Amino acid sequence: MLGFVDLKAVGLKVNFDKCVFLQPYLQFLGQVVGRDRIRSDNRKVEKVRNFPAPTNLQQLCGFIGLALYYQKFIANFASIACPLHHLLKKDVKYKWKQEQEDAFKQLKSHFTEASILRYPDFDKTFIIHTDASGIGLGAMLAQKDDHGKEYVVAYMSRSLTKPEKNYSTTELECLAVLWAVEYFCHYFGLDPFFGCCRLCSAEMATNFGVNWSLSSLDSPVAAIQF
Repeated sequence: MLGFVDLKAVGLKVNFDKCVFLQPYLQFLGQVVGRDRIRSDNRKVEKVRNFPAPTNLQQLCGFIGLALYYQKFIANFASIACPLHHLLKKDVKYKWKQEQEDAFKQLKSHFTEASILRYPDFDKTFIIHTDASGIGLGAMLAQKDDHGKEYVVAYMSRSLTKPEKNYSTTELECLAVLWAVEYFCHYFGLDPFFGCCRLCSAEMATNFGVNWSLSSLDSPVAAIQF
């Protein structure tokens, strides 16, 4: 009742034929939004799973655009989709090879098993997992429930730039940490967080300036696990 009073106070009206109330979940913009979690809308994801192999650039752009909308549900999306993005480059002739077919099928498979994301609890510590390859960077923002079980809040990934492809393995892992912290920093603000990465050693990470770079950010790091 209070909500209707607020609407009336600001001069707004609602169309009851287009409204639903007291629902356990809502389908909104291709996602299913629930009380404590969010997942992809199966009706929309079905379009991705049934998408035929693109035979031209326009069809490929259509698939990538559709898939990108749900990338936050899929770990290492950018690395998986890299062979597809390669065909979008200027002066690259469109030729669908086995590597594109494998990436296409892998993405569709991941949509079938898309993760259910939980809403962040700002009273709990955030955990950032990072990974890197010669193709791209990946990160996962997570927290632990009251039973100590870890759950996913969000995934994010990106492809490497041309200069970054010359980095060593350790440099790429360090880059992944810095990029992930900067990307997810709006979640934890000035609160400490816990970071997990697969670096060769803590000494090498220090040599590459990860500790110094993180200390220059506004948010303190509770711990970095190497």
